[in-house]
Amino acid sequence: MLIYLISTKELGLNYDSGATAVASGLSDSDWAAKHSTTGWLFSLGSAVVSWRSAKQGSVALSSTEAEVVAASYAACEAVYLRALLLDLGFEQTEATELGVDNQGAVHIAKNAGASHTRMKHVARRHFFMRELVADGTITVKFVPTDANVADLFTKPLSAKRFVELRNAAMNISD
Repeated sequence: MLIYLISTKELGLNYDSGATAVASGLSDSDWAAKHSTTGWLFSLGSAVVSWRSAKQGSVALSSTEAEVVAASYAACEAVYLRALLLDLGFEQTEATELGVDNQGAVHIAKNAGASHTRMKHVARRHFFMRELVADGTITVKFVPTDANVADLFTKPLSAKRFVELRNAAMNISD
């Protein structure tokens, strides 16, 4: 770890001055045998401004459940970022886009009235994102796994994939 830090000390987040101040995010999870890992990041224009990686507090019974939990935490961050940006004079007039790489989780987020028998046991707080989708605060869209930079925070990666995702998050050209 120390060798990596020493060899990359010249790296930093690169923001484009012409980029718009519009927040967008990605969330992901790694469905594990015990507690899954949640990862999310939010970009403001050209590079990441907020990110997190953490073990989930409860055991997920499916990959969709793990993704719903991860997306709900990311949705909370979206609300926070929108309020922060408003305080700084950058009102977010459009819904904040949240990308998720699980079709089931996207469906659950968008369909508040749908019956999901396999998700009845999930804590209600994880469905907060449904309310945010309904009131237009966020939009949830499917993002292919290969395009989900939040993978950086959820699972072990090959060196090549790590560098690709790190560079995408930090807005670094190859």
